[in-house]
Amino acid sequence: MDNSQNDPAFEAVLRNAGTIDPFLDAFFSFLARRTDFFVVSPPEGGKVGFPPGIAAKLIISKFKKWQDFCTVPPKIKEEVALPVPPVAQTITVESSNKSSNPLSTPAAVTKQLKKPNLQKAPSKVAQKKTEKDSEKSSNLWNSHNGRQSDKYAWSQSIKDLDVNIAIDKTIKTKRDLKVEILTKRVRITTISNGETEVVDWVLADPIIKDESYWSLYPGESVFLSLQKVKEKWWDHLFEGEERIDRNKIEAVRPMEELPDDEQVKIQEVVWNQEQKLKGLPTSEEAKLHKLMEKAWDVEGSPFKGQPFDPSLVHLANNTIDFPPGAQPPL
Repeated sequence: MDNSQNDPAFEAVLRNAGTIDPFLDAFFSFLARRTDFFVVSPPEGGKVGFPPGIAAKLIISKFKKWQDFCTVPPKIKEEVALPVPPVAQTITVESSNKSSNPLSTPAAVTKQLKKPNLQKAPSKVAQKKTEKDSEKSSNLWNSHNGRQSDKYAWSQSIKDLDVNIAIDKTIKTKRDLKVEILTKRVRITTISNGETEVVDWVLADPIIKDESYWSLYPGESVFLSLQKVKEKWWDHLFEGEERIDRNKIEAVRPMEELPDDEQVKIQEVVWNQEQKLKGLPTSEEAKLHKLMEKAWDVEGSPFKGQPFDPSLVHLANNTIDFPPGAQPPL
């Protein structure tokens, strides 16, 4: 699908919205009001909505696709975005002699060549350029912590995998494909002109098939989002594939995937570090200051009658170290 054909409609919405934030709000509002995109299908399945979490993963996958597209050099983007058209669509005929024959005009010749029985096959040069465009498209695939080839690429986080698999340019709709995602197997076949196997993989480890899904980029690739059963790093995607070096895996995970208590601890550590750099008390020091302030002027305090001044007390390892002669009575 040529995404540019939708530009006038999107430009009109963006013009009406004014800025990106209300534009995105209008887009998701449309999905919520006019589609079943946000509907969560029941565990037993259904004809509307998506399984839990799949809609959000679909949005993220599209975001990653176009984020990666924007990070490649402009020259490559231009070549990928503008594939080489078939020869029959670019032939023009110039003639200085007028003729009553309607086929003597460039428009008539081009129109006639577009008919199935008269259309010329693409030249070898055009075929090579088309193959080159396909290779450049595959270079846009994400292979972080995974593997990249001209036929497929995969990336992974600790919880899931994203896989892109190249398909023939004639595959334009999901009806042209049969995709099977099982616990330990992925099988893709084309069914438009008889069944032709694209891939038949026995996966390295089990996946959660009910939380995995696939989508089609017409004429380009099949995208798979596979949810791992166990949170672990894979060193190969399927049996028979060459293993990647585990030592080169960037074994990190997004903070939002950590348990809530661990997120709180990390945020506290970061906040305390920022406080130290600013010369301000950390969270533990702030707690001790509050305790000192409460006990500062009580009966028996060595500081009774004096204004509260925490600098008079040295804090060492989050304990109060009174100066000589200022210890409170036991």
